[in-house]
Amino acid sequence: MTVGALWSPLAAELTVANRGDDEAAPLLREHLPEEVRYVLGDTHSNTPELQQECHRRGWEWVATRRGP
Repeated sequence: MTVGALWSPLAAELTVANRGDDEAAPLLREHLPEEVRYVLGDTHSNTPELQQECHRRGWEWVATRRGP
């Protein structure tokens, strides 16, 4: 469910298909404004390190979980 009809990325980078999100995402997080409260991700980026970083910055991490 979404609240709005349009999603606008606050940071983005176009990459080749064989470059993993886990390589590009850390650089994009540095460009997010201070007002950010929620960071959305997927199963592949749902790591303990990212969860800790979001907690440290005061962001709520929202992602699908790994495993069954």
